[in-house]
Amino acid sequence: MRTLHAMGVRLSLDDFGTGYSSLLYLQRYPFDEIKVDKGFVQHMLDDPYSHEIVATVIGVARVLGADVVAEGVETVGERNALLALGCQSAQGFHYSMPLAEEDFRWLLETRSQLPRTLPPCQQAGSRESPR
Repeated sequence: MRTLHAMGVRLSLDDFGTGYSSLLYLQRYPFDEIKVDKGFVQHMLDDPYSHEIVATVIGVARVLGADVVAEGVETVGERNALLALGCQSAQGFHYSMPLAEEDFRWLLETRSQLPRTLPPCQQAGSRESPR
């Protein structure tokens, strides 16, 4: 991992706070980015424990000089709470539904805005392109 990092490859620790993620990983490996698991993000407004976990991960990332990405942001309230904690990057349905590669390429090429819901042509099993 250090060799990849030295070559300029950015390393991201995904789903931090769940599964096998460990604080030791942060010490052992040169992560550029820490992704906070959506399980904490989605409960941070109604669960003080989840809120503190998110705030702590953001603080640890700051100390390490790593960027933070919050996963699973679905509401304006979650976005605002993350911004108040200093988290500037997030992903989730609040920003866009998942896109196929060709749709994402089209989006970039046409400088269009991200869709927040499925277009009518893709609802109810349609296979048409959103273009």
